[in-house]
Amino acid sequence: MTEGIWVFPLLLFLLLFGLPIGIALFTSALVVLLVNNFDVMNMAHTMYQTLDSFLLSSLPLFMLMANILFRANIGEDLFELLNVFLRRIRGGLSLSALAACGLFAAISGSSAATVLTIGIVAIPAMLSRGYDRKLVFGALGSGGLLGVLIPPSGWMIIYGDIAEVSVGKLFLAGVIPGLMLLGIFMIVAYIQSIRTHMEPMEPATWAEKKAALRKAFPAIWLPPIILGGIYAGIFTPTESAAVGCVYAAAISVRRLKITDFWPIFKDTVIATSMLFLVIKTAVVFGSSLTMMQIPQKLAALVVEAGLTPIPFIIVMSLVYFVLGLFVDGICMLLLTLPIILPILGALNIDLIWFCIIVVVNMEIGCISPPFGVNLFVLMGIVKDAELPEILHGLLPFFLGLVAFLIIVISFPTLSTWLPALLK
Repeated sequence: MTEGIWVFPLLLFLLLFGLPIGIALFTSALVVLLVNNFDVMNMAHTMYQTLDSFLLSSLPLFMLMANILFRANIGEDLFELLNVFLRRIRGGLSLSALAACGLFAAISGSSAATVLTIGIVAIPAMLSRGYDRKLVFGALGSGGLLGVLIPPSGWMIIYGDIAEVSVGKLFLAGVIPGLMLLGIFMIVAYIQSIRTHMEPMEPATWAEKKAALRKAFPAIWLPPIILGGIYAGIFTPTESAAVGCVYAAAISVRRLKITDFWPIFKDTVIATSMLFLVIKTAVVFGSSLTMMQIPQKLAALVVEAGLTPIPFIIVMSLVYFVLGLFVDGICMLLLTLPIILPILGALNIDLIWFCIIVVVNMEIGCISPPFGVNLFVLMGIVKDAELPEILHGLLPFFLGLVAFLIIVISFPTLSTWLPALLK
């Protein structure tokens, strides 16, 4: 077992040295193959085979859809719709922002895109009405996390592809936990609104409610079209992403200028290229470890030690917390899942349940310093925001997220009940 451990310090050294994660993974895999006299030419075949996936082709389509909706300011419509119904409650704007994040999460499948799209509209509105800055940062930073738990989720697509689990079932598994997490965040935001003495706003008139509903009505239909089509058996997750792109373009075309299309496609291509580089190099890295029998030896070691599922999951959660301080969620998933899959099988851990646990752990990484992606998005929206101020605002929501992780681990049925109904 010990003869292959050196590869992990090597990878860590390369990352700390400043190499991009994709290059660091590729270099580590290449060193493993050369040191052990394995066939290096297999790397090219593995990379091609990794991306030769109909399921993974849904990722750029979901990214394209999110970029179209962002450029068309669809997030503003969703926020205004929820605001007219919730602003009469104490802290109504923070609740509206969280609910809008949940609704946009059912469209985009991205944490950063959710924070950016809703935050650009909600943060100025909340600050202009005297909301405590810490509450503003906490609500938007945590609300963005819903983008990867409420389906569709890009992380679940990658997990399903690696673990060979039905993405449709993974999407269903995220529904109840996603709504629960939204509820927890809204409770935290309400308590924080009381603590900061926020007063409710004047109730909206029926005319305002009708106008907001009419404006946001086309966007509201996007989640039912995407998810309903999958579960009705009309189309696959990849086909649903394509349908979502067409629908998003149709409802956004009047708002977009010709000059908007170049940044939409450019941002999608750049994000997709970076993601696929990490995916294919991570798979090569995992394959090199498999050639060294490291995952199999780890599984045997765990079984021999008599470790049961819950202690193993707790240990992995701590590992994910540490990893989240250095790399983003997708890297965490790609680095660990190929290694621990044999262990999950040996311990008879439900892969659907574990997916939700992994996603929640990666959400914690999104708001953990120093590299939490949501932290950087918030600092990009509010130029004078300081990291300590953002972290202070996120702390109550962070504690709520940790409590939610404990609930998900303690009650597997929350994640497995709906998928079990899907035949």
